[in-house]
Amino acid sequence: MALHTLQQNAITRRMFHALNAERTDYLAGLMGPVNPSNQRVESYAGTGAVDPMTETGGEQPTRDSRKVEYDLANKFFQTGTRITYAERLFETWAPIDQKIAGLNNRYQSHWAKLATQLFGKGRTARGYDKHPFFSTTHKEGKSRTQSNLLSQAPTTAGQPTPEEMRSGIYRCIEGMMSLVDDVDEPANEMVEEFLVFYPTKYTQAVDHGIGAEFLGGGDSNVIARNRTFLPVPMPRFGGVAELQDAIVVVANDGMALIRQQVEGPVIRVKGQDSDYEFDNNGDWAYSVNAVRNAGYGSWQKAFLFEFK
Repeated sequence: MALHTLQQNAITRRMFHALNAERTDYLAGLMGPVNPSNQRVESYAGTGAVDPMTETGGEQPTRDSRKVEYDLANKFFQTGTRITYAERLFETWAPIDQKIAGLNNRYQSHWAKLATQLFGKGRTARGYDKHPFFSTTHKEGKSRTQSNLLSQAPTTAGQPTPEEMRSGIYRCIEGMMSLVDDVDEPANEMVEEFLVFYPTKYTQAVDHGIGAEFLGGGDSNVIARNRTFLPVPMPRFGGVAELQDAIVVVANDGMALIRQQVEGPVIRVKGQDSDYEFDNNGDWAYSVNAVRNAGYGSWQKAFLFEFK
């Protein structure tokens, strides 16, 4: 086997192992597991797909379940890099590994990018109940009109204090725990852990608002005493106008958003003896591809709080 073939296989194998390494992060709590998909559009059931537990006396219940669905179409995504002839000629793994790490970062952070886009469009993009995902007018079946959208202007524009941050998080938790489903059953009574997504400029306010033992004026801070919070800084929020002055509080049960994938990561190479190699002085092109998408799950699992 030619040396170049061995190099190409070695680079591909190194890339494959990096892309498929086991990861532990907040995405499972936000989006749940990656749902396998085998068609262009998948349909997901909304509230009402599962009946509440009721006393029946042994007979089969006959409730008429409403058909409420959310359709999510798969899309094609790709990232890539170039491995130069010089890097291969001198067998210098360091720059090649750096590019592999960059590819891996782009691929792994893609779900977070899709989640940010969904949050950013959440005031106008509709979920399975045909209302905007973040709305003050959610209503299903027997439920009252409900909201998962809150706001309050901070004392200093764009810079909430730790006390104001804690108050905002409290209001999200109180609101979330009060929500009901289409048959007036509590939607979140089993939730004990929460994710708090925020723009990086709020880092100090969030860390102190959740973690400080005492706040201004000696106020004892008990917000995290009986529940668990995972603060998640979101650098992408800073580039989204709708999220620059907001936090998103999510139940950590993987139901707020949906993610699905047909295939990925798929590595494609324009390498040895290719037209690309001939036209680019011996360089090789590597791409990482995926067919996937993310969409809205249960709106009862996420609150948008705007500091304005």
